[in-house]
Amino acid sequence: MKKGWFYRPADRMIIHQQDPDAASLSIGRVPKVIGQIVHLTDDGESIRIEYLVLGHRQRRGRIVTEDELDRGTWSAKVGFRRPTGNDERHAYARLIREEGENANVIPARTYYAEDGSLIFPTAEAQTLGYRLLRGTEEQAREAWEEIGAYTTMCGKSALVLGAMMIGPALDSI
Repeated sequence: MKKGWFYRPADRMIIHQQDPDAASLSIGRVPKVIGQIVHLTDDGESIRIEYLVLGHRQRRGRIVTEDELDRGTWSAKVGFRRPTGNDERHAYARLIREEGENANVIPARTYYAEDGSLIFPTAEAQTLGYRLLRGTEEQAREAWEEIGAYTTMCGKSALVLGAMMIGPALDSI
């Protein structure tokens, strides 16, 4: 961060002190980064990184892109006050990126693991797709298992449902 800008990890506060003799001003708290969402190409190279950020009164994280960090527009997604100046925007962006480097890595695409199994990204790593509307993810898995069992009794139903569900795995195929 620039000279005169400090971070206090105890309460996650950004502090600004214009002069060494001036009083310290509390600028704001840095949101908690709970995951780093990594977009990989088919050969495993990283093409884009996003951050899963937890806001003030949110139960689930929100996805924040690199561009939103640079512009300061990430704040509206997580219920924070928008950074006003370039120095303040830079301080928030740098601290969120540093915390993102230490957070859990979440894949954003389907991929094959070393043992050959197909790995799907979590619902939180997607802006569109299979987000949870009600119930838990485990309840959704149980419901789809039951639907799948009924579908296997009719070949046409299995074909239609299979065509509908292939979307998340299409990149890997």
